[in-house]
Amino acid sequence: MTTVVTEELVLLQAAVASKSNIRERLKALLQLGRADSSAHLRYYPAIYINCGELGVEVELPASYRKAHLETWSRNRLILLRAQAVADYLAHRSVPTLLLKSTALMLRYGAPAGMRYMSDI
Repeated sequence: MTTVVTEELVLLQAAVASKSNIRERLKALLQLGRADSSAHLRYYPAIYINCGELGVEVELPASYRKAHLETWSRNRLILLRAQAVADYLAHRSVPTLLLKSTALMLRYGAPAGMRYMSDI
């Protein structure tokens, strides 16, 4: 039986890797070469944060940090807008339920720079 390892699977594995296997996952990822596909840009921030949280000193391409900072900046603006809308509705006693990324980020405290949001 042949196992096909897709690019997105390698990216996901690096984004959720543990300290014991992060170097192996990053090596597999970096062997794919640098690509700017939407999948890469979607996972770069999570990979960058995962390495930092695990305390793994590894030299990632600059595009990982750049994607993280751009995602963080963009998401902070989205969260500020969402908060303003939620406050406006709450002030007028309109029940509100935030959905998808915004709600998850606010509820569980995920770092704003971890995942690209486009749902508000």
